Amino acid sequence: MTEKTPTVHDVARRAGVSTATVSRALSNSAKLQPATLQRVQRAIEELGYLPNGAARGLTSRRTRVLALCFLDLGDPESDAGDDAMLYIDGVVRGMERAARERGYAILIGAVQDPDAALDLAVSLASRSDGIVLLGQAAPTSAIQRLKRLPVVVVAGRCEDDQGRIDQVRVDNAGGITALVRHLVDAHGHRDLLYLGGPADSPDAAERLDAFLAVAGDRARKPWSGDFTQHAGLVAARALTDLPDAIVCANDQMAIGMIAGLRERGIRVPEDVAVVGFDGIDLGRHIQPALTTVRQPMQPIGAAAVTLLERRLHTPDRPPTDLRLPTQLQIRASCGCPQ
Repeated sequence: MTEKTPTVHDVARRAGVSTATVSRALSNSAKLQPATLQRVQRAIEELGYLPNGAARGLTSRRTRVLALCFLDLGDPESDAGDDAMLYIDGVVRGMERAARERGYAILIGAVQDPDAALDLAVSLASRSDGIVLLGQAAPTSAIQRLKRLPVVVVAGRCEDDQGRIDQVRVDNAGGITALVRHLVDAHGHRDLLYLGGPADSPDAAERLDAFLAVAGDRARKPWSGDFTQHAGLVAARALTDLPDAIVCANDQMAIGMIAGLRERGIRVPEDVAVVGFDGIDLGRHIQPALTTVRQPMQPIGAAAVTLLERRLHTPDRPPTDLRLPTQLQIRASCGCPQ
């Protein structure tokens, strides 16, 4: 049976205050005593209350708006890091097309400080029927706070004690396994270096674990990156002892790696093979064209919309954990013919 959606009256009753006090707390009024504000905030969190009628997504009074919250890896003062958003752009396009076909609009919010992700997610949720939390924009606090609303977590960690949160992920392990086996079996590489992603990225963690498992004693100690071309460029400049091949956790770092090696007069793939993961369009156009693992970025966004709509129609159905397949795309940067 569907749980009753909490109201402002429920929050006031739980906190032992008036509804006017709750309204003041929601607007961060300076007139409230800190102890009162804390009581109201605690009641809001315990009840899972969302202001402005966000939980209308579970009733017939819907907004026909779906929200997406993600972490912006770019630098607001420059263009640095914007290349790392190419994957997110693909997911957004998939969401927009699928939503448009179903009569929904998409409300998008990007946060640069992970500590602010909860506030942004609640703000977006308050104006939508359901929300997608992408990657590191899915802290446990956000999931728990929004659990009365349809929520889909994409490429993130999901700690769901209510059994209501749907997930969309890709087969990271299968993709990395196919990539490393190609380097070993087709090219005979025995000395492999891995350039990984951020420590708090679930995708990066799965890819690293898979690399270590399949590469075994062929693997050097992994290096850390941040999914940007700049990270690949820095790593290439710091490399003193060339391996046979460099496996990058995403395409942007692989593109930066190739550029950095070229600066030093190191040829790819003649001197060292370089491969990536994601399948962004840019990888087809660099020289040499990038061997990579393609993940279905637009289908990821479309799947998230489908799961939100299903949750709206059947709020009490069991959670879905959807794992989409990846595909090895062999090009020239591994040493295969162009």
